[in-house]
Amino acid sequence: MDHVESFGQWLRQHRRSRDLTQDDLAYRLNCSVETVRRIELGTRRPSKQMAELLAQFFCPTPEEQAEVVRFARLGTTGPLETTATGAPFAQARSAPPPEAEPDGEDTVVSRANLPMPLTPLIGRGAAVTVVADYMLSDHVRLLTLTGPPGIGKTRIALAAAERLVAPFSSEVYFISLVAITDPELVISALGKSVGVAQIAGRPILETLKRHLQDKPRLFVLDNFEHVVEAASVVAELLHACPLVKVVVTSREALHVRGERQYAVLPLEMPVDTLSIPFEALSKCSSVELFVERAQAADPSFKLTEENGPDVAAICARLDGLPLAIELAAARANLFMPHEMLDRLESRLP
Repeated sequence: MDHVESFGQWLRQHRRSRDLTQDDLAYRLNCSVETVRRIELGTRRPSKQMAELLAQFFCPTPEEQAEVVRFARLGTTGPLETTATGAPFAQARSAPPPEAEPDGEDTVVSRANLPMPLTPLIGRGAAVTVVADYMLSDHVRLLTLTGPPGIGKTRIALAAAERLVAPFSSEVYFISLVAITDPELVISALGKSVGVAQIAGRPILETLKRHLQDKPRLFVLDNFEHVVEAASVVAELLHACPLVKVVVTSREALHVRGERQYAVLPLEMPVDTLSIPFEALSKCSSVELFVERAQAADPSFKLTEENGPDVAAICARLDGLPLAIELAAARANLFMPHEMLDRLESRLP
């Protein structure tokens, strides 16, 4: 059994047991990273809502969840024993909790309209930080993430947008342009996202400019390569609305004034697939992605010293492209890694 002195220590242990970073946990709970940090440090007590979310995330039964909520809200003065599933036993002694903040204040942050990905983001922590930092900079208002299909532009943009929900007071809007082929409809899509409708006799761009003057907003425009002719309109909107910022994902740059480009690179790949040490191989981001997706298809799948070189070779053969790796790993319930590699070698000359 584990012994913990505080709820923050309990949370840190169980977060790490699932190989989650503080960013990962905040993403899953729809809260700010700062909230997770402060709870783990013991400088704030989680609200009842946050405690319930944490309990549901880490504990399988209602009884254990209730005990975790009690522990999170009341604290303890001595070591706390935990069950195998992580729930604290009821004999923990209560004590005054850390300085409490009002329930709901800076706890669960609105996700705005951001879609929730179904799988964890692997190997992109540095890229997400760079994108988020750019958007927090006073000198960048238009950032274009470029790269080939399947490289992960959308996932990086979404993860960065999640971090920016609090700084932008939940005024963060994700707009998929994949179904739009007419560049003139881009501004209409922007207006719809913030509730601005066409007014008879007035161009919607002018209406949108007036609407976006009052407070900071962040737009994520996904798959812009389909409507790249609309780049000049986006630039015009940014020029007229100094509080607005835009992240674009596109196979090509917009080539407008003020644009900052960020080229999304493939995931880290093993340099030598045959002689790389197993420990280093298991920490390679492309291999991590393959293993995570393979285990989703076949829970019994494990990376071993025997199949490791084949998995590494698959990731290298697929050039570290996340989508390609995911598609290959999804067949782990049908083929062994060496069989996948054979098929790749024969079909991708």
